[in-house]
Amino acid sequence: MTRSSQRGYRTALAAHTDPAEQLAEFALAYVWFAAEEGALFHITFLAGLEKSRHPELAAAGSALHDDLTPVTSRVSPTPDTAFDLLVQVAAAARGLALFHERDMLPSPRKRQVRL
Repeated sequence: MTRSSQRGYRTALAAHTDPAEQLAEFALAYVWFAAEEGALFHITFLAGLEKSRHPELAAAGSALHDDLTPVTSRVSPTPDTAFDLLVQVAAAARGLALFHERDMLPSPRKRQVRL
């Protein structure tokens, strides 16, 4: 993730104390990053860049894991289930971002609702 996207999801996490709200806000920040920074989203997540050649991508992935694991750990009984929840939330956010990017969902701005 880029510094811009990290700031977005970290701001979203910091805005709430309830873990469910934090995870929802993370997902929303991810979708908004994809919608508003489409080219950067593609380079970051879809260009097939090798982490070994771009260590900043590996570091960003580790930072995301480190930021979200404490949140998922608050609602999961074990580290394994906390990791599973992290993966599920991230996968759902990515799916929504791709649906939005391909115009498979109505624009939240047009409908004046939040994803």
